[in-house]
Order: sequence, then C-alpha cells, then structure tokens
Amino acid sequence: MARGDGRVYSRSGSPWLWISYYCRGRENRESAKTTDREEAEKLLRRRIKQVGADQIGVKRFLGPAAERVKMNQLFDALEVTKKNNGALVCPAKCRAYVNAGTDGAPCR
Repeated sequence: MARGDGRVYSRSGSPWLWISYYCRGRENRESAKTTDREEAEKLLRRRIKQVGADQIGVKRFLGPAAERVKMNQLFDALEVTKKNNGALVCPAKCRAYVNAGTDGAPCR
C-alpha cells in the first residue's frame, strides 16, 4: 500500500489485524477480523474505495457501524412497514419467535 492509503497493523491484546484509514479528516479504525495480512489489505482497499466514492459525491461513506444491523432494528423497521403498508406480517410474533430461538416454524 502506498503512503496515504491507510495501514494494516496489529494491536496488543487482539488476535486480529486492524486497519486504519481517514475519511473527512477523521481517522477510522476497525478490526479486519482476520490474521491473514492479504485479507486485511483487501478490506482496507475496499474501505479506501468507499472513502473515494464519498469524496467525489457518489455515495456517502457510512463506515463499519452502518454495516452492523441488530435484529431489533430490523423488527422496528418491519413494524413501521406494517403500519404504513398493511404488510402481511406480524412483527411481534416474529420478534418473539427469534427471541425464543424456536426450531424453524414459519412466522405467520
């Protein structure tokens, strides 16, 4: 990687490699969740491309936090969709089904 393209590094106390890059003047650091340097560099290149798209105004860079969606966030969105569109799903039943960890019965 060239200068200015971020870096791959190891952190004490972590088995994983970490990546660091800048977007809008702010340093972003995240775990690559791998011990393979090539895989970590691949993730770093992907992030650098996303930052580049943000810089030219194609797509706003949201970062790794936006990629992690919790089930409750999905259920909340499902409830809003049901209220707005009258969707044929029951969010409360789905939420209870997932929280209970049942064996795969359909959510109706």
